[in-house]
Amino acid sequence: MRGSQPASPGSRPALACLIVAVVALAVYANTLGHGLVCDDLEVIPGNPALADPWDVRGLVTSPYRLGQRTLIGLAYRPLTVWSLALNHWVNEAMGRPGEDPVGFHLLNIALHAGVSVLLLAWLVSLGMERWPALGAALLFAVHPIHTEAVAAVINRSEILAALGGLSFLILHRQRRPAWLGALAYLGAMWGKESAIAFLPLAIATDWLFPDRDPARRRPWGAYVTSLVAMGAWLTLYRLVMHDHPEAQATPFLDNPLIALPPVTRILTAARLHLHYLRLQLDSTGLSSDYSFNQIPVVAGPADPFLWLAVAVLAGGAWAVWRLRAARPIVPLAILGYPILFAVTSNMVVTIGCTAERHVYAPSLLFCVLLAEAGWWLAGRWRVAAAAGSAIVLVLFGGLTMARNRTWAGEDAFFRAQATNAPDSVRAHYNLGSVLLKRGEAGAAVPEFERAIAIYPNHPDLFYNLGNALRLSGAVPDRVIVAYRGAVRLDPGNLPARSNLAMFLIHVGRRREARQEVDEVAHLDPGYHSLPLLRQLLGRR
Repeated sequence: MRGSQPASPGSRPALACLIVAVVALAVYANTLGHGLVCDDLEVIPGNPALADPWDVRGLVTSPYRLGQRTLIGLAYRPLTVWSLALNHWVNEAMGRPGEDPVGFHLLNIALHAGVSVLLLAWLVSLGMERWPALGAALLFAVHPIHTEAVAAVINRSEILAALGGLSFLILHRQRRPAWLGALAYLGAMWGKESAIAFLPLAIATDWLFPDRDPARRRPWGAYVTSLVAMGAWLTLYRLVMHDHPEAQATPFLDNPLIALPPVTRILTAARLHLHYLRLQLDSTGLSSDYSFNQIPVVAGPADPFLWLAVAVLAGGAWAVWRLRAARPIVPLAILGYPILFAVTSNMVVTIGCTAERHVYAPSLLFCVLLAEAGWWLAGRWRVAAAAGSAIVLVLFGGLTMARNRTWAGEDAFFRAQATNAPDSVRAHYNLGSVLLKRGEAGAAVPEFERAIAIYPNHPDLFYNLGNALRLSGAVPDRVIVAYRGAVRLDPGNLPARSNLAMFLIHVGRRREARQEVDEVAHLDPGYHSLPLLRQLLGRR
């Protein structure tokens, strides 16, 4: 402990926890009025998996469907599904629609507050000074980079993984019965599979913070019990998911890293993580979309981002070695960040997407590092450090509250997505689709055109552009070219051929229309629009 330091909040741990919880609740309170947005609408309304939260066997033995219209996106997260089902059940028990969003958002906020409080408790259990520990917890509570995990209901999996992981770390540190820690660890992995990394973090913690009792420095029994929990989770995962090979497919547009050679993928992922690190310090420019082509590919050794990544790694390694004895909390934060990012980093394995919500658990350690840096400054310039810390917390809290509004509704979400991810196909396609659905076909046209300019090889982009051009009254040739683009990329695209035939009839180009109708009949003689098309052509 440093000399001449201000009174510690350690004498009132309950008050410190209350402050952290209240701050976390306050900065996310404005999400309570939000609806369900984007993927929330895929998972919650009408999902039979949420019908009965007391069907424990069904929850443990069923995959988590991230998208109801397709098997793509299946995962094994029974605790997350159970929490959503519980929200649904409580809503109905109160006489409200099961998908009423208020309770879902309220639980997300409460869980985030719980994670923030557990971070404080874990740091205190490691012997970290109470003021920087409190600062780290407050910083985590208000950090804007967490908005995607907290404001979007289905990203609750990130929060549950961190909640279970921190519970495991605390129980492990306090040398509680090994089965309790293993149960918390299993719960974390049932929240989200990336929580598997909390066991390596516990091992790193034991190395840097050895128990004063030599007989307890290496809790081998706890390691073995945790490995048993990991094995149980992996076994259940394989049993549940083996019938769903489609769940492992990753669309290229969602994560273009899957198409890169291993070395290029790792280097490009490193560049992405430099971007994440910047957002930890400067949270302007947050985005809910990192799909193709928002992430520039690292071209090779001449790319400056490569050398910056090397410098960051070298600096981190130096700090770990230099401070491992004098200030072990710093090496723990530096090592813990990549440990918790290992599964979702796209370096070891590729995953379904790249997203800021994946930063949620690693950010625990980054917030510790920032708080420790502030505490070091406080030993030299106490007033300036205190004022600076207060300003950072207020600024980040304000940015979080402003960023929360992105998830207020579909319009706000997709407009923000297209603005903050200007090079993403998905962002412009999603906004165009929403505008088209709302009847704003003219506004949808430039969004689809921008998406095509980024990635001209997706038939759905041309099909929707054709629909938007047709509904907005564009010149016929533009409409026909768009529909033909969809057919060129996907000759079996019956909706595109049908709409093209209908439009060709409308503009009097009946010979061309007849060719399209014949092709539709050849591909699917029972296609639902064939009778109408033949009637319009004068056929029987």
